[in-house]
Amino acid sequence: MLKSYCELKLAPNGNGALFEAVRSNVEVQRAISAYQYLQIIGVDNALNKVLDPIQVGFMHERGLQTCLKACAKRNAAEKVGVIGTKNGRYDIVEYSELPPELAGRQDFDGNLKFYLGNILVYICRTDFLLTLCASEEGGNSLYHKAHKKIEHCDPETWEDIKPSEENGWKFELFLHSFLPKVDQGRLGVLLVDRATEFAPIKEKDGPEKTTFGYDAEPVPDTPAWARRMIMAEASAWLASAEAGGLKIDASSKGNIEVSYLLSYAGENLKWLKNLHKGSSLGGKGGYLNHEGEYFELE
Repeated sequence: MLKSYCELKLAPNGNGALFEAVRSNVEVQRAISAYQYLQIIGVDNALNKVLDPIQVGFMHERGLQTCLKACAKRNAAEKVGVIGTKNGRYDIVEYSELPPELAGRQDFDGNLKFYLGNILVYICRTDFLLTLCASEEGGNSLYHKAHKKIEHCDPETWEDIKPSEENGWKFELFLHSFLPKVDQGRLGVLLVDRATEFAPIKEKDGPEKTTFGYDAEPVPDTPAWARRMIMAEASAWLASAEAGGLKIDASSKGNIEVSYLLSYAGENLKWLKNLHKGSSLGGKGGYLNHEGEYFELE
């Protein structure tokens, strides 16, 4: 594929390039070695819990080399890798490499047999990670194929093409390729609540209105979907603060974002009633910053 009339279309080689990036940078190695654990997260998950104390504590308490988070798959077709074992070793099978008959296989209760979806939230022991990075084959040796929407230049008209469906194959290194090297009994998997932990942005927003003119529901895994999940989490947090005396106008409920520097998981919000004594959080919604100040939407 072409990027322009005189350029080839190139793409990153996947998140598995982390190992080569660390191996080739001594300063990064030195910075990593100063800590016992390192968290690795996907940037497209709007609900990432940075340095989740539960995950860190579980990792430390069990003496694990690696701990990762998982969500129950929404359905068999959801585009997430499946956590399990392969040839007797820990592994993740990417959705593009899992045959439909296996992806849809059910247990005796009618639930998906392979339901543990990888959400790309890892914590690794730094000594283990640096050992993997020290070898060219330590983290990755296999490129995986991924069917993607690839923007390109039409070689006949030279127009830029933005496809609406997958139109090409990328070959990528995957971060999880190191899992077979984890010692048996030293991998932890935390099954977490999708509603508060997993809001990936993988697709573009759908139409705002239906064909009949009504407000359309957000399409899953889009910016609008992630925004709604963030607001839903914040609303649950603020409900507790409201019960304690914080005043929130009906017009702004469900549309107030809370800075994660103000509250990590809903704690430390009851004092807001004192900060906003004599007023209420109003307007069409707004934002509570790290100091609890409220900024209304314009």
